[in-house]
Amino acid sequence: MPKPWSLFIPPYSIIGMLLILLGSGWTMAYADSGNTGAFKPASVQRLQAWQSLLLDLRNQPELQQLQQVNRFFNEHIRYTEDAELWNVSDYWASPRETLEQGAGDCEDFALAKYFTLRELGVPTEHLRLVYTTLAHNGQAHMVLALWPTPGHEALVLDNLDVDVKPLSQRQDLSVQFAFDAQHIYRLERNDLRPVAKADLLPTWHALLQAVPSAELTLAQLQP
Repeated sequence: MPKPWSLFIPPYSIIGMLLILLGSGWTMAYADSGNTGAFKPASVQRLQAWQSLLLDLRNQPELQQLQQVNRFFNEHIRYTEDAELWNVSDYWASPRETLEQGAGDCEDFALAKYFTLRELGVPTEHLRLVYTTLAHNGQAHMVLALWPTPGHEALVLDNLDVDVKPLSQRQDLSVQFAFDAQHIYRLERNDLRPVAKADLLPTWHALLQAVPSAELTLAQLQP
């Protein structure tokens, strides 16, 4: 989960927020362990279920893909803070790592859904990771959102909600900024306005490069 320092950043200061993120360990770690020989049976089952999900959803309508991917990770992964799971303050896991562990924080849920939908062929230009704060307590929280077309309302995939809902129905979320492989954005009504290059997020770029070559095929997951 994004760390509590996010609560003290004025919502209008996106660049300021990014600078604090970069200086506070937000890019401390990402990884892929590369260890394919020590899977526990439960980890293998989750990974194989993920592969089955990819096969089953390959040619399905996009909305069904969103709904099933959101439900899959919400049901198979338990929420756990990075300090407990990885013994570091912040860690960006690949989908494979999250499924191996069967656990992750809100960032890991969102990232796993992002890469899964990319693998299913959902256009990457429609997908953004979104940093929000929760209305009831101001806690920072990451979700994945899909903008079907420019100006169209986003659909939100969230580990706090099993259903995919339009952003307007998520009054519990306050959007701070969004990002994809190219840009960091400010949300204005339903439109995304670029405010900076995603180069400000080096860990994000490293993860984008690492995940496609690191994920396992179903054959490699056999015990």
